[in-house]
This record gives sequence, C-alpha cells and structure tokens, in this order.
Amino acid sequence: MKTEVEEEIKSGLKGNEEKQLEAVCKAYDRFAAPLASYIRESVAPTLDSHELTTAVDNVFIDLAKKAKKGNFTFDGSLTSLLFRMAKYKALDQLRVKYKQEQNNVTYHHLSDEQGDNGSDILTEDEIVSIVAGKLSDAPQIATAWKAATQEWTAGKESAAREIVRQFKMWIGTSLPPLQRKVAELIAVSFGEFTDEEICEKLKKAGHQTPLGSVKSARREIIEKFASLISKLERTEKT
Repeated sequence: MKTEVEEEIKSGLKGNEEKQLEAVCKAYDRFAAPLASYIRESVAPTLDSHELTTAVDNVFIDLAKKAKKGNFTFDGSLTSLLFRMAKYKALDQLRVKYKQEQNNVTYHHLSDEQGDNGSDILTEDEIVSIVAGKLSDAPQIATAWKAATQEWTAGKESAAREIVRQFKMWIGTSLPPLQRKVAELIAVSFGEFTDEEICEKLKKAGHQTPLGSVKSARREIIEKFASLISKLERTEKT
C-alpha cells in the first residue's frame, strides 16, 4: 500500500514551484539515507563518501528537474522510482571514477605476466557492481532482476543483494581465466565494448582469442547471473 508520505510528496511534485521544493526536501529527508545504504551495499560498494553523496544528491536534483519541467506524471511507487534512479546515478559515478583512472591505465594487466586475476585495477566488488548493473538491463534478465530489486526495496529479505553476493563469489573463486578477462573488460568499459572490441583488446594484450570464444564467455557470464536469479525465485516459491 502506498504510504501517505509518499503520496504527499508526489502531490507536491506536481504543484507550484514552492510545493515542488518542499516536496523534494521532504523526499530527501525520507529517502536519502536508505538510498545511500542501498548504493553502498548493493550497487557500488567501492564509491568513497564524496562519490556516494554525489550519487544520492543527483537523484534529488533530477527529481527537482522533472518536477520543474512539469512532466512528473509518475503514478507508480515513488520508492521504486527513487531506488531505480539511485542505481543509475551510482553507476554514473562509477563511470566517472573509472574513466578518470583510465587516463593512466593500459590493458597490459591482462597479460600472462600479471596472472589471471588482473587485480591491479579492478577488485571483485568493482567488477560485480558494474557487470551486474549492465546485466540487470539485459532483456532476458531485466524482469526477474526488477522483481528481486523490488523485494529489497519493500524491506524483505535482500534477494538482489544475495544474487550479487553469489555472483561475486563465482567471479572471485570459480570464473575461468577467459571469462574473467571478458568480465574485466565489460566492467572497465561499462559494457560499451562489443565482442569484437573485447577480442581485439585481448589480442593486443597477447591473448589470441577467437571471437567465438569471447561470445561464448560473455554468454556464460549472462547465463550464470540469470541462473542465480532463477535459483532464488525457485527457493522463494517452495
């Protein structure tokens, strides 16, 4: 059931400029701390305090912009909307963070001299946060991931967090070398590299990898993420 506070905020966002400002401030007071916890625990645990604050602030800046334009007509759950916005604002911060670091980074960490983990640049947390964020938008995964995330926002057992935790364990302990390298490149590029570009990056790093193997590796990563969602869904139904 929609809370009175949420409905009051939504009503204010559709009002005049004074009502909009009051509504955004009320939304900040009500949701800023939960959004920060959500980002820190389930989306982007590697953001520092300044980056985390920026991500949360940007949620409400965008909310104010929507209201000011007079196009705030959202009739669904305000809580779900804000958590969804927080996810993307956090990923935006990760994008800025890693693109700044990329100015001084090459992909030689994928060479055999560095070993298979490539941990000099990306930790498991960083890889999982970015890769899971990209996978959650994939058509074959989006619906199930949305259901898991909604359970988290509803205050139930953290299905989304458990999926990410298990995915992290898989990447850290069970992921074969090629899949690990593909996951790293997906994370570094925020999913912007095509399979062909990943193949080319691997070749430049000294790994003569057929395109078909790269496609297969990406598919296996997606299938693993989807299987974790499916496993939790089956568990909850029993």
